Amino acid sequence: MAVNPAEKTPELAQFTRPHEISPDLRRELTDCWTAVTNAGGAVIAASFPLPPVSSRVVEPEVDQLVLELDPHRGRLLVATVEDVLAGWLLLRRDQHPLVAHCGVVNHVQTHPRFRGRGIGAALMDRVAAVRPEARTGETYARFTSLRAQILNQSPEFRDC
Repeated sequence: MAVNPAEKTPELAQFTRPHEISPDLRRELTDCWTAVTNAGGAVIAASFPLPPVSSRVVEPEVDQLVLELDPHRGRLLVATVEDVLAGWLLLRRDQHPLVAHCGVVNHVQTHPRFRGRGIGAALMDRVAAVRPEARTGETYARFTSLRAQILNQSPEFRDC
């Protein structure tokens, strides 16, 4: 039985340094962001004018995101289907010691041609596995303990 291309599982890749981003991938990121914005997507940079936008407007934002890639501060996750960019997201982490334990997911995008195929879900599932080594040790055990989970449910700030 042949597999429907719409049902193919995306290939996922992670990039942590600017030199890892090829000119082709940079172009595909720009094209995707342009298409998402023009299709009414909510991922609009502050520097963008109101849609429609052109790749000329989006390209500097992509360039800045790529320059900020760093294994400790910013990672790019991309999903491809048959070697075509289907979606991407950016993981960021602030270096300030008060919030360095937190990560933020930004720019979750699925190219309009690939919507409804689970691309965004596959990217978000992969986010949880970016640093599997972080899910071991005493700090993680204390953070995920029953006590910590109960304290995190209360409305006031508490020392977990």
